Amino acid sequence: MPTPPINMNTANRPYPRAPWRSAATGFILGVLLWLGARELGLRAIPGGANSHLPLLSGLVGSLLALSRARGLLWIAGAAECLGLLVISYTPLAPALMRSWVRSDPLQPSDAVVSLSSKVYPDGTLDERAQLRVLHAYELLAASAAPRLVLTRIAPPYPSSLPMVRRQMRQLGLRCPIDEVGPTLNTHDEALAVARLVRRRGWRRVILVSDPVHLRRAGAVFAHAGVRVCCSPGASTGYNVRGLETPGDRLTAFREWLREWLGCQIYRWRGWI
Repeated sequence: MPTPPINMNTANRPYPRAPWRSAATGFILGVLLWLGARELGLRAIPGGANSHLPLLSGLVGSLLALSRARGLLWIAGAAECLGLLVISYTPLAPALMRSWVRSDPLQPSDAVVSLSSKVYPDGTLDERAQLRVLHAYELLAASAAPRLVLTRIAPPYPSSLPMVRRQMRQLGLRCPIDEVGPTLNTHDEALAVARLVRRRGWRRVILVSDPVHLRRAGAVFAHAGVRVCCSPGASTGYNVRGLETPGDRLTAFREWLREWLGCQIYRWRGWI
């Protein structure tokens, strides 16, 4: 029986990939793109912390993989890889932090103001809030100011005042404490402290927060009419003056991006 002739037009044609394989590949790439975007600071963007984003990214990746725009997945992946490498292994993040962190020379002040963060249901402070008040204790112990002001985060979070009082007793610090609030954001904190400053006739306060946050916080307080000296506490998860590892640089970049976007939003709202 004679062998049928080979059609040269189809012999070298690649075997078509099954649609479900393309969709699965696109879904995996979409989720990986979300992971990369999260490392680059996706949570700093409004809505970026939504818990459904991994699934949504995967579904969008599947749809793109089944369309003629499938190349966009690889372009986006290459751009993310480049961004991660630049931030992790170049001086970019340290340079951004050096130009952003605000630390003022201490001047005679009427109070130390420690900005709020998360408080757990049992009254204990999260790492960010604890580092802030620890630095406030250092300033009080050094007689930089005679009293402490706490800003209270809005319910359902409890007040940090009982825990701070307990810690100050254990440290032997006998300074009066004021609490203002409840507050929802840094702008609320600035307005609440401004009312207290006007009522007491204070001239200046020492403002304590995270190193990256103080640039925006100081500007908001100044806009509210409060004269401040910004004194940064320790940062959470990395050393702002070191940034020797890729992980530290990525963490610092995410913090910087969040604060940079926060400054743009506050300017747009007229709070700075």
